[in-house]
Amino acid sequence: STMVLYDSCLNAQEAVVTQLTGRPKNKWRPVPLATVELQKRASRYLRIGSETLMTAAEELYQQGYISYPRTETERFRPEFQHRPIVQDFAALGGQYGDYASKLLNDNGFQNPRAG
Repeated sequence: STMVLYDSCLNAQEAVVTQLTGRPKNKWRPVPLATVELQKRASRYLRIGSETLMTAAEELYQQGYISYPRTETERFRPEFQHRPIVQDFAALGGQYGDYASKLLNDNGFQNPRAG
């Protein structure tokens, strides 16, 4: 069993891996959210009501951060610059800022795939 092998490695305090097998995993980047899906997720995960969310989305749109929030488009314009937004989050610090910094520093940031 795996636990027996694990326990023997712990007892020996040294082990040599001689073979590793597995299959590569592809994790698809998410597509941008349609308005209805954005509202569902904001409610479910952030406990933000639809009106509050759409007001915030409207402000983000007016500042040029997102496409018009009251349409069902799931594509960013080709010239849209995502990295500066992630950099702005990184500057905020805290949980989200730390995550954004990690994305930028560990080369983990990729532009979203097309919808």
